[in-house]
Formats: sequence, C-alpha cells, structure tokens
Amino acid sequence: MHHEPDVLPAAMNWKLMVDTFLEDTHFRFVHGRSVHRLYLDDASLYDRFGPHMRYVIPKRTIRDLKGVDATQWRLRDHANILYLLFPNTVLVFVADHAAIFAMFPVAPDRSQMELTFCLPEAPRDAKAQAYWTRNTELIRTALSEDFRMGEGVQAGLASGANAEFVFGRYEKGLQFFHRALADAGA
Repeated sequence: MHHEPDVLPAAMNWKLMVDTFLEDTHFRFVHGRSVHRLYLDDASLYDRFGPHMRYVIPKRTIRDLKGVDATQWRLRDHANILYLLFPNTVLVFVADHAAIFAMFPVAPDRSQMELTFCLPEAPRDAKAQAYWTRNTELIRTALSEDFRMGEGVQAGLASGANAEFVFGRYEKGLQFFHRALADAGA
C-alpha cells in the first residue's frame, strides 16, 4: 500500500540526488541530529550487478547480534538494504516497510524526486497513522538535509573551479555509480 507519495524538487543535478543515497560517510556531518544515531559509521557493504548495485547500511543494533545464529534474525531489522536500479531509482528496504525514490532531471541544475512509501497495510487506527507519520517525517527530514548539502555542491560545481573530482576510499557506491554513468556515456 502506498502512503503519502510525494514529488520533491531540488536545485541540483539528478546525479547528485542519486549520490546522496550511495555513501554514508556524510551521515555524521549532515544527519547528526536526525538519522546518524541509528547507523554505524563507514561499515557498509556494496555489491554490483552490472550498472545496478546493492548497498547495505548497518544499524548500530547489528552489534547486538554477535554470536547469535544467523537463522534467528533478519538483516532488514538491523540494516537498510538499498538497491540502485541504474540509472535513477533507489529502492530502500527496512524492517517494516520499503520506499521508492526515483530521480528525474528538470534542467541541468534542477531535478525532482518522486518518493513513494510502501507499507505492508493501510494504517488501521490513529496510533498506526502516527507511527507511519513519524517514520515518513524522519525520512523527509534526512532528505531535506541531503538536499541542502546537494544544492551547495551544485552551486560549487557551477563555479567551474574544479575540472575533476576524486571519490574517497569509503565512497565505493559513488565510484561504482559514476563509473557506470561514464560507461553508459552519461
């Protein structure tokens, strides 16, 4: 069931919008007051499937599973599992729901995200509605933080001061994505 679908505009290129999903090194700095407290720093796992990618961001609760038989727990309860469907769609699976983020260019320096939350069932009462509203608002808060950062990056790119960019060692998702874009001629 879809819950509160939305279209979110931003003053940044669509590729920058995708970039915000593909590494977590920025969480401490950009999401320090929102979602950073939930996740481990720089402990992600990436798998590529051609130009597509799976990216696992472990939550801090995963530490509690040391010594627990893997058949006794689900990864989704202790990590976000993201799938990049190249070039512009990210599926995010968490413990009790999923979300679809599709990024589209509007102009070279503007884009929009179509965001859809996928819930297991429609909220049945006020308590359930409040729960899902809190969850979706947390995600929207993180997105607004990412958009502020991305719009700043876009403004910096417009200066023309840099001809090349180097991704860091822990930014494997960004490396994979931009390599796939180059291979596709984008």
